[in-house]
Amino acid sequence: MLRFPISGVFLTVWSGDALDVFGCSLNSLFTPDAQLAAAAAFLHNLVLPAVFYLAISAHFGAVTKHHFAERRPLEVRRMLR
Repeated sequence: MLRFPISGVFLTVWSGDALDVFGCSLNSLFTPDAQLAAAAAFLHNLVLPAVFYLAISAHFGAVTKHHFAERRPLEVRRMLR
């Protein structure tokens, strides 16, 4: 969950856009770099959303398996609390 906003910060500063966090400019810490910005954009826009949706799908599949295949509705009810 933390990798997504961190990759967004790197994408912003490496592309040369201004980024101020609590009044401190992060642009002075990083120099703009087109290759690193492209890598951060690929990670931020394609890889991390795919990993997130795969994790959500795996959790949904596990809940479905516990509820229907293994007939453990009490465990599912405990998970949903």
